[in-house]
This record gives sequence, C-alpha cells and structure tokens, in this order.
Amino acid sequence: MSDGVYIPGLSNKYGSSESIKKIMDSKRKKLDKLEKEKEILKDEKKIWSELKSKAQSFQNSAKKMYGFEAPFDDKLSLSSDEASFSANVSRNAEIGEYRINIKKKAAPHKIAGAQLEKNYKIQSGEYLFKIGDENFKVNFGGGSLDDFAQKIKKDSGEKIKTIVANDTSKTQVFILESSIFGDGKFITFENDLTKKVFKDMGFYEETNTFDKRIALEDKNVVNLSENKRGSVISEDNSLVLKTNDRYRINLPENIPYKEGLIMTIDLKTLGIDEAESSGKVDPTGPDFTREGSVNIYDIEIEGESSLVDIPPYEKIEKPAIEKIVDDKYISLITNRRTISLGELDVNSEDKTLTFDMKEIIAPDETVSSVIINNNNTEKVLFAKNLRFYDKDALTGMKFRNELSSPSNASLTLDGLKIDRESNVINDLIKGVTLNIFDKTDREETLKIDRDYNKIAESVSDFIGEYNQILDFINNETNVDAMEYREEDREKTGKLSKDYTLRSLVTKLRVIMMNPYPTDFGVELSNLSQIGISTNESNKGFDATKMKGILEVNPDKFIEQMEKYPAGIKQLFGNDTDGDILIDSGIAYETERLLKAYTTRDVGYFDSKTNSIDNRIENQNKSIDSYKEVLDKEEKDLKEKFFKMEKAAQELEENRKRFDNLDKK
Repeated sequence: MSDGVYIPGLSNKYGSSESIKKIMDSKRKKLDKLEKEKEILKDEKKIWSELKSKAQSFQNSAKKMYGFEAPFDDKLSLSSDEASFSANVSRNAEIGEYRINIKKKAAPHKIAGAQLEKNYKIQSGEYLFKIGDENFKVNFGGGSLDDFAQKIKKDSGEKIKTIVANDTSKTQVFILESSIFGDGKFITFENDLTKKVFKDMGFYEETNTFDKRIALEDKNVVNLSENKRGSVISEDNSLVLKTNDRYRINLPENIPYKEGLIMTIDLKTLGIDEAESSGKVDPTGPDFTREGSVNIYDIEIEGESSLVDIPPYEKIEKPAIEKIVDDKYISLITNRRTISLGELDVNSEDKTLTFDMKEIIAPDETVSSVIINNNNTEKVLFAKNLRFYDKDALTGMKFRNELSSPSNASLTLDGLKIDRESNVINDLIKGVTLNIFDKTDREETLKIDRDYNKIAESVSDFIGEYNQILDFINNETNVDAMEYREEDREKTGKLSKDYTLRSLVTKLRVIMMNPYPTDFGVELSNLSQIGISTNESNKGFDATKMKGILEVNPDKFIEQMEKYPAGIKQLFGNDTDGDILIDSGIAYETERLLKAYTTRDVGYFDSKTNSIDNRIENQNKSIDSYKEVLDKEEKDLKEKFFKMEKAAQELEENRKRFDNLDKK
C-alpha cells in the first residue's frame, strides 16, 4: 500500500491525491494501533523469556547448593613448602594436618653414551630394550643417530625418550631416558645387536651381577615366638604371621655393604575374623539323667523329668582383649647390631617395600638375618619375596654415565615410612593426591581444610541470583515500588497486573526468612544467624530492604561455617526423615518452588509465552486482514475520484464549447 496516491491520466487539478491520502491516513491509525499492540506483545514475551532464564539459573544454583555438588564440603590444601610438594584434594578428603618429610622424589633411569662424531651411523637391524617388565622392539633400517633416536621414541610409544645433544661443534652425545619411574626400572639392552651397538657408543661396560633372592621356607625360617609351632606357608608361598608371631630369616650368605645395595620384600596385612580373634567357648550340653518331677501345663508328674535337662541361658562374656596396633614389622641383624626399620606402610594390598641399604647399614657391616614380627591383635601379616640386589650391577652392565638412577619416591607421613614408584601419590590420605616436586630439608606440614572462601563465594552467588530475580520481578510488576521510589511513581511495570508473579516474590521471601531444622536446633535455623539478612550492613533505611533484597556478611558467614559446618549444610538442604533424600532447607524449597514455573511447556513461564505467541499470531491475522480492507478502500477511492475528475473534465470541456459558440 502506497503512502501517496497517483491516478494515471489525471492532472490532480482538484487535489484528489491529497484527499485520498488524508482519508487513508485516518483509517491507517487503526493499523498503527494494531502494530503497536503487536510490539507490546513482543516486548512482553521478551520479558517473560528473560524472567524464565533468570529463574532457571537461580533454580540450577539452588540445586547445586544441596545436591551432590553442594559447596559445603569443598576442600583445599595448604603446603608449608610448595616448591617441594603440593596436594590436590577432593570433596571427601579427610580434614587434618599431616607431617611430611620427603627424602627423595621418584626418578626415571637416564643414561648417556660417550662423545660421537657428527656423522656417526647406526647399522640396521632389530633392537630390543627392556624397562622393568616391559619389552620394546625397534626395527631400524640404518642411518644417522637422529634417525635412530626418533625411531626408538616412536616404536616404544615414547616410553623411552631420546636426546641427541651437540656437546661440541664436532661431536654429539646420545641420551636415553625412561618414562617409567621406580626402583629397578632400568633401561637394559636385550639382544646381542643392541648390546654391541650401545656398548660401542660407550653406554656401559660389563660387570658381575649381584642379585640374591631368599625363599621364605622352612629351612631358612626360625620361629622365635612363644608359640613354637612350625612356620605357616600359604599357597602363594607367603610366610603367615598371626598375632605375636616372630620369625628369623637366616640368609644363605652374609650380605655385604654396597653403594647400590637394595633390599625388597612383599608385605600385606589382612584383618582377623572376629570369632577367631575372640576365641571359642564350648556350649553347655544337655543332662540325660531321669529323676525328680516335672511340671507340664500346671500338672505335676512325680518320678519323671524332662527328657533332657537344659540349663538356663547364661550370656557368656567374651574376654576383653587389648587392641594393639604396631606397624614395625622388620628388623635387620648385622655383624654389629640389630636395626629396626621403623613403622612401615603396609595394608591389605600386595606391596613391595624397598629399602636403600646404604642409608641403613654402615660400610663395615654385613647383614646375616632378617627378623619379621607381627604384634597386631587384629591383623595377620603375609611376607614373601625377600631380595637383596646391587642396583649398580643388577643387569651385568655398569653404566658409564648414569645421569639418573631409577628410584621410588621416599617420604615419611606422620612418621610412617612411605615408598612409591610415582611422584603423584593418591593412596596415602583419603581424597588427597600428593604431588612431589623435590626433597624437603626438614619435616614440613600439609593441611587439609574446608575452602571457606570458596564456600562463602558460592553462597554469595546464590543470594545474588535471588536478589536479581527479586529485583527483576519487582521492577516489571512494580510491586510496592511506588511507595518508595520517586521515579517509579511515573511508570508502571509491564507485568504489573500479573498477580502470580507477585505471589512468587512473596513465596521466595518467605523461603529465605523461614526457620529450618538442623542438628543445632534454634541455635542455627535461619539465614540471619549466618550473616545473611536485609540489614547486614546496618546502613539504616533503604527501599530495597523493604523489597526483600538480602545482604551477605562474608566474615560472619565464615566464622559460623567454621563453627557449624554440618549445620549450615543442613540449613540449605537436609534429610529430616533418614531416607537419604533431601526434604528440607532453603535451597531445596527454592528449587522445588521454581520447578513449577520453569518446567518446559507446562510451567507457568512457558504457558505465558505460549499464550503470547497465540496472541501475536492472532494479531498478525488482524493486521493482514485490515491491510486487505485498506487496500480495497484505497482502490475504491481511486475509482471514485477518477470518475469524479473525469466528469469534471467533461463539464469543463462542454463549458469551453459553449463559450466558443457564443463568441461566433
């Protein structure tokens, strides 16, 4: 539809176009009104959509405050020597302070060869390597040292790292490094070609091996315990030690001091069955003597008795046994003294304990026997695979340039000796992964505690989302605002007639103000007791306080969180009937309330936007229909004005003819 009007063939002498335009502009006011109403509906839908988005965000935030993501169990770690160690903690980490002394970090095997010319070539062939129990095969077609290095790295899956370092402008050095850490995880050469090539490159020289494995069998075992029964060997060839058992393992030959001497032994403990540990008491038996009398159903029968005489039940008190926990399992006997190896990290898992003998015995000492004992009242000890070896002569190779010897991480935790093959240890403290970077110079501390700042931040974010949705609804409905804010007296919220929204605000405010059951009763039952209220800042009158906007005092919250961690968690979500389902609390009630508004399709917000969509659709139909009416009316007007102007032209032409006749 055009804004102006043009009638072909007419000169618009009588202002027909302007007249039609004025008529149509008057009629278009209704169309403008319809369009404006449509835009108002679109704006309203936008508000409802934004409100739903805020409500969903608040609902999700509420769910995280009482579900498995609840922040009240968030933990952090504090290391007194972050250059030496740190810790990653999970939510189930045990809170406490631990003493840690790191003797050494776990290391890989790293070896280097001699200086080689830049044009040094490696012959083709099959090369075999081994690290611990893992074997690697490298098929090399021959070529430069760089080509060989890349081939080893690729075929080993980067378990063997390689470096070709230019030590001078004319020479180079080949370096091998294992990516597998731990005692005994040496890089070794497993076939003749590999041994020859690496010996030629100056990696090693041949030497005699020293590796003594001692079977824990009757001929080597002497019972030193009070119970002189024979030794017990399990199906997996473990020596079994029950409570107070003590055995001496006689070594077939004395073990002399060596710089690289290592002792290993496999130990594990299992709990004793309660019935076995407390002892068995024979029950009282029946008496078959027939004499006396018996009363059956109030009838006294002389000269008879029950078939058996069952004595009255007497509860048998089990003798109290003092519980003893002793993690000192091993001692060494040398030509000079007896050496206890202290508390050891032993549990129900098979574990190989490794001891660096140069830190235990002196150069003039030899080890003649090993004492194994179990003083625990509730554990059985299993020992096997006793071994002494020289790590510097384990493979029959003495490495000429050993940059790093493979070793376990060695540390003490609260005095308990710990050995692990990795510098990332996740089985020492529940929920804690210890990361070792370097040895410590003294005993340091690791503290595990709740992350109070993070918890306070999460609570502040939750309250912030509550404030946002409350402020949004108050502004759009103008609930009570005209009483407090001068600027609000001149405007009305676009959703001011929606009483359901006003009801939502009231319900949310009630949830935040209500008391909730916790284990601490009235001492801890509402938000104001943990630093959350409408007047935490004590700034006097503020209109926003009358609208339910809350403030958080982080310092007061943290103070109360330190005092009542479990209670504050219950305040936001609590299982009051013991069915393992949350059924009470601020966050629980908030999430449950908002679900009725945010549920897809059937929730209140979607029902409003769906209704608006229908109204917009009807409005579009009305607009289209009215446009058709206007088009028809405009067309009719054009035809009428065309006929009128044509008639006027004909009259004008007739008048001119009569005027010409008169002149003649």
